[in-house]
Amino acid sequence: MKKIITIATLALSTLQVKAQTSSNWTQINVPTIENLNDIAFVHNSFGIGYIGGDNGTLLKTIDGSNNWTNVNFTGVNPGVPFNVMYLEFVSPTIGFMILDITSGFYKTIDGGSTWIEDTDFELGNQCYKKAVHSNDENNLFLAGAGCFQRALINEYNAPTWTDKSF
Repeated sequence: MKKIITIATLALSTLQVKAQTSSNWTQINVPTIENLNDIAFVHNSFGIGYIGGDNGTLLKTIDGSNNWTNVNFTGVNPGVPFNVMYLEFVSPTIGFMILDITSGFYKTIDGGSTWIEDTDFELGNQCYKKAVHSNDENNLFLAGAGCFQRALINEYNAPTWTDKSF
């Protein structure tokens, strides 16, 4: 039995080392010197992706990350400098963004050019939004924390938000 465990352990560790050494990472060039906080590629979109960063940085690629361009977007104006902390896209045009300072939660339907803040009163108890996972634009989960409260998870099934925290 010890012999089988030893052989299995050696085989698995060899596979792990091979997997670690065979991956190739390539640094990409981006048109910013700002800190970058999140990257999101659209599933089945043939290389469309977005990067969010400090000072309102939003970058977009349409060729799988070979070339990135700045997105000059509108609709986000908290009155102070802000950082894009989290991005999630369900299609090349529909996506969600979370900011750091106000935990603002925004949606775009035009590929990031225009953003609209979700000010749904049902999310009033979720002061600190941190992440979003979406199946489509009408079904998503928003994770964060309440104002002086515990961690919260809200589910959106259009048109209703439901608290799924436990």
